[in-house]
Amino acid sequence: MKSLKTIVCTACLVGSMTAVGFAQNINTVAGVASVPNTVKVVTLSNTSIKPMLHDAVIYEAKKPSNQSYKMQQGAKEAIEAIEQMGIAYDLYQLQGADATGEKDAIVFALDMKSTMEVIKLDDVKDPMASVAMQMLEKGDLDPITEQFMLTAVNSQLPTGAKTFDLTESLPKEIETKSQAMYRAIGSDLNNTTQITVQDVKPLTKIHGATYNTYTISSRIIGNTGGTFNPYYANAAVVMNPAHPTLYLAITSDVQRTYFEPILHEFYKSIK
Repeated sequence: MKSLKTIVCTACLVGSMTAVGFAQNINTVAGVASVPNTVKVVTLSNTSIKPMLHDAVIYEAKKPSNQSYKMQQGAKEAIEAIEQMGIAYDLYQLQGADATGEKDAIVFALDMKSTMEVIKLDDVKDPMASVAMQMLEKGDLDPITEQFMLTAVNSQLPTGAKTFDLTESLPKEIETKSQAMYRAIGSDLNNTTQITVQDVKPLTKIHGATYNTYTISSRIIGNTGGTFNPYYANAAVVMNPAHPTLYLAITSDVQRTYFEPILHEFYKSIK
């Protein structure tokens, strides 16, 4: 019996050491998340970019030509937004590698509660926005409401490939750099800006997460002036009552298989 206990204790110790060896924790907007040790995470708010942006705004605000009330107010708001980096929003680069080479994905995180407070929820005309915010702040959904939400969202998703023409939906005064380039050379392709969404995985709940967490993903093909760029997008809503957060991950389509399970565990592990 003693030797059996020794074996069990040894197995637990080895298991604990293995778990430590294959996971690392990082601070994110909604809480602490875990990624494999084989994946390096660079957090934007921890880099030199944040103080550089802060100093750049102050430098511009001190220029004699920028002393108007409008310019000073804009500088003040910009500084406030920069100071919220790492609190209300942040950006993470996940860096990994496998036998085929280096991999990377960008994950943007946004505290939806803080965002709604900034844009003043009272000014939002859509009554569903208020209902959604109440659901996020509560952090918990009863089974009926949860199923209703999943069904409502998934019923609106395309079942096959669907192309959206962004050129027609944007104001005429807005154009991408690529469109400007094609227009400059007189190309007939200058008005082509499209996004094709395909292989959409429906909104589902991640079971076993600390907070109610829902995820959705899709392959996306961008077409700008005849140039195609395939991407993979993976989003999640983590309903931490204090910081209900939207996560949006983007990587190239060829890296989809590598990052899909990593992102799933990333969302699931947040606590």
